[in-house]
Formats: sequence, structure tokens, C-alpha cells
Amino acid sequence: MWYYEVLLLTDGLFQIGWATRQCQFRQSYQDLDRGVGYDKHSWALDLSRQRIIHGHSTPYGKEPWKKEDIVQVYIDLELRRMMFGINGENLGIAFNSFDVEDGLYPAISLNQDNECIIN
Repeated sequence: MWYYEVLLLTDGLFQIGWATRQCQFRQSYQDLDRGVGYDKHSWALDLSRQRIIHGHSTPYGKEPWKKEDIVQVYIDLELRRMMFGINGENLGIAFNSFDVEDGLYPAISLNQDNECIIN
């Protein structure tokens, strides 16, 4: 099991998760919804909208995140499971049976005025 944590320093839109090298992120402001998760080579959590995203979004989570929350991002490569947590509470399996391709990397999309610390 691997994981990383993200401390949110501001409120706002964050898409936090994993991506492969083939992920195509947004190229311009005209390409809306091109952050982490909207490409078939990425998976993300967006608790500001209480959704998980992998090409399309699905309801997930109990309440929106807020400033100073700590988000946990877990991956189990043997069982092919991705999970998320907030402030130490595991929110359950978000994705399973995914293809690792040539590797997965931590990935975050955020609005221009948002800040976070990645650990």
C-alpha cells in the first residue's frame, strides 16, 4: 500500500488523486473539466463537489472538505484499489481494477488561488 497526504491551506476546488504519464491535463482555459480524473489515464477525488472522477464523476464522500483538512490518498497495487480519506477517516474504495500502465504518479489540479502542502 502506498499513500500521500495533502494539507489544504485554502477552501476551494481541488482534484486530488493519481495519473499515468499518458494523462492529458487541461491545455487552456477554454478546455473545461480537464483536470485530474477527467482523462482515462487519471483518477481523482473532488470533495468540494463530493465526487470521484475517472472520465465521469460519481457521488462519494460525506461532506465537503474545508481549509486545514488533511486528505489521504491511498493505492494498493496488488489488489488494484484506490481509496481516499479525510482527517484520518477512510472514505472507502473509490476505484478498483485499474491499469497501472507504465506507473502511477500523485496528481493534483487546483484553482489558481488555492494552496496546499503535499507530504
